[in-house]
Amino acid sequence: MPSDEPFYKLRNVGLILGPDGEKMSKSKGNVINPDEVIEEYGADTLRMYEMSMADFSDVSPWNTKAIIGNYRLLERIYRLFTADESSEEFKAFLSKEDMKSVKTMHKSIKKVGEDIENMKFNTAISSLNVMMNE
Repeated sequence: MPSDEPFYKLRNVGLILGPDGEKMSKSKGNVINPDEVIEEYGADTLRMYEMSMADFSDVSPWNTKAIIGNYRLLERIYRLFTADESSEEFKAFLSKEDMKSVKTMHKSIKKVGEDIENMKFNTAISSLNVMMNE
């Protein structure tokens, strides 16, 4: 279907509230400086936290304490997939004797792909967390 519009569907983005539950505003003094979060945890952690807060179109309050969970998840994923194949962490996750881990990983890959297509980033990240905890 040819169209002059650059996008096929309008997606409204949700609102991130300040830590006090109010709309972020400089005048209220409840704005979170992303540079500080990036300096402490990295840009990927900030992006992942923002996507995991709530559904893409929902309103959600900022919770600085919740960022650490995303940071730890990213650290675990990085360690696992950059580990030497002979490392205990790698063996424990993907041993040939443990087909449950392999099945869980494949289910997670499928779910994350579907969730990304449907802009359900929070449930995609939750699926990664479940996979890493099993």
